[in-house]
Amino acid sequence: MKKLALILWLSFGFLALTGCNRWPSEPYIIENPTDNFQEYSDTGLETALAGEDTVVLYFWASRCPGCMALKKDIIAKSDTIPDGITIMAADFDTATALKELYGVTKKHTTVYISPDGTVATKNTNKEHSLEDILAGVEELDNW
Repeated sequence: MKKLALILWLSFGFLALTGCNRWPSEPYIIENPTDNFQEYSDTGLETALAGEDTVVLYFWASRCPGCMALKKDIIAKSDTIPDGITIMAADFDTATALKELYGVTKKHTTVYISPDGTVATKNTNKEHSLEDILAGVEELDNW
């Protein structure tokens, strides 16, 4: 019985430490998308870059409290996102090809793409508010 308890304890500990990255996310819907904050789509990315916007891809997962807190903050303040910046939310669990394209291996990752389509930088778990994302864009103005 002690061995079974130890095995269960170790198993749950392993799942907690790895973040349960194999569990699917719940549907993520931005109820009122804007030009500046929307779900990821190839067309949306092409349109933003054609308009010479800086694009921030935000990889989220519904099981990630930090991801969901950032999502709520962006939605609450989306009207303050300056023109020329587009933030796109990508589901970490379903955007497999996009993760491979940008080398994303962890949820709560932001990828900053310059208006010419090149990746300027990538951060994991650094941005916790819309202000953090906008400060990241400002730091990259000297591309």
